[in-house]
Amino acid sequence: MILFSGDSFTWGQGLEWDVLLKSDNWDVDKINNKLIPPKHANENLPLYLNEYREKNRWAHKVAEHFDYGYDLLRCGNGGSNYDNYFQIKNLNHIVIPENVNLIVHQFTHSGRGVTPHLDNSKSGDLFRDDLLKFKEVVYFTKKKYPWIKWITLSWLHETGVLCKEMLGDEYVVQHDDWDNKVGFENWSEKYNQAATYSGLRDYHLNQEGNDILAESVINHIEKYNIIEKNNFYESKSTKII
Repeated sequence: MILFSGDSFTWGQGLEWDVLLKSDNWDVDKINNKLIPPKHANENLPLYLNEYREKNRWAHKVAEHFDYGYDLLRCGNGGSNYDNYFQIKNLNHIVIPENVNLIVHQFTHSGRGVTPHLDNSKSGDLFRDDLLKFKEVVYFTKKKYPWIKWITLSWLHETGVLCKEMLGDEYVVQHDDWDNKVGFENWSEKYNQAATYSGLRDYHLNQEGNDILAESVINHIEKYNIIEKNNFYESKSTKII
């Protein structure tokens, strides 16, 4: 399986509006005033909207391409890097680690959830402290679960640049149109729901943005031969007649 960790971009926030805005009962103003978080928890939207979001987010598209099962490290919307690091270090309480082929970590803003960790500061620099912590988590995981592969992608280019510096190009998903090729923050201003639906106050990725993000991750995995497509049907022991 592939395990994805990240924030609302990985969760797929905002994709639900594609469905609601095709309905006669909803318009942009109504969604802004009633549904955009924190006015309403998107986890509590009807099941059919959650199913649409899950099927169309970039994480699902990556897993679909390689034909693996997948899960998100965090079930709910949002999250911080530090929350994700804690969960990864306690992976055996969340999933069966032996079943994990790859962890795809999407960096959110390094300032989220940083307060409890200030006593562990090593450099006094917000982003470098974050990446030093991440590097520790990667090495810890590699020692404990050496079969699990790792890649990352970054909302902010600062974390992408530092990840390349500390761990190398193989760990960092890149795209020519992103900031420094490693941060999708400014790029996402073009490919978000607010750009798709005039007046909508949701700046998360639209469908095209999710497609491009998925394609970037897929290309990176294939470029570095990190995992191969699932060979379930070619295996003699699992061949289905």
